[in-house]
Amino acid sequence: MLEYESTIISPKYKERAIKLNKFRYLNVYLLSPEDIIVSKIIRLEQKDIEDIDELIEIADKELINQIIDEVLLRDDLYESKKNQFIKRLPQFKERYYV
Repeated sequence: MLEYESTIISPKYKERAIKLNKFRYLNVYLLSPEDIIVSKIIRLEQKDIEDIDELIEIADKELINQIIDEVLLRDDLYESKKNQFIKRLPQFKERYYV
């Protein structure tokens, strides 16, 4: 189960979620590429960088910045998580010109 307070995700992620239409009776949604990218900023380990490298090619960089702002405005995000996210932001922005 996802612990929302410790997860780097925008409160508006559901608005951007993409429905998979492969199932008749299940409703399955994927995070948008931009939401996935932002969720990976907190770690920026090699596997995260590899994922971002692929996703950034199809992502909307303006939307990424909007999602970053939405995350930073969250009052319910654990302070330690927010601080780690803020710490990684310059590295992310420099690498991907966001």
